[in-house]
Amino acid sequence: MTSPRSGRAARFGLGTAAALLVAGGLLAVPTQAHAADGPYGAIAYSQQTQRYGVATGKSTAKKASKSAKNKCASLGATDCKVVARMNDDCAAVAANPYTGLTTSANGGNILAAERAAREGTANGQIVASGCATSNDPF
Repeated sequence: MTSPRSGRAARFGLGTAAALLVAGGLLAVPTQAHAADGPYGAIAYSQQTQRYGVATGKSTAKKASKSAKNKCASLGATDCKVVARMNDDCAAVAANPYTGLTTSANGGNILAAERAAREGTANGQIVASGCATSNDPF
C-alpha cells in the first residue's frame, strides 16, 4: 500500500504544478482593480458652522477636494477642511452634537460608510455622505 506524499517533496510538487499552470496560462489569476484611476470624491466639513460640501465623480483627487471645499465655502463657512476622500468607493462623515467629535469612514457602499462613521462617534449623526464609484449612474 502506498502512502500519500508529504513533507518537502509534496510541497515542491504542488508548487511546481502551480507554477506550470500559471506559466501555461491555465490558471487565471485575478488582476487587482485600478482604484487609483478614480473616480474621485471628497467631503469638506466646517467644524464651526457644521456646513459641508460633497464632490463626486471627479477625474482627480485634487479636483474633488477643491470642489468639496468650494461647495462648503459657498454656504458661508470659512473653515472648511477635507475630512473624507473617495476613490472608487463611498465615504460618510458623522458628528456627535454633544461631544463635538467628528469621524469619517469609507466603505464599499453608502450604508457601510455611514455605519462605520456613526460608530466612530459613539452614535453621532451623519452630516454628509457620498459615493464616487465607477458604476455610479449619475
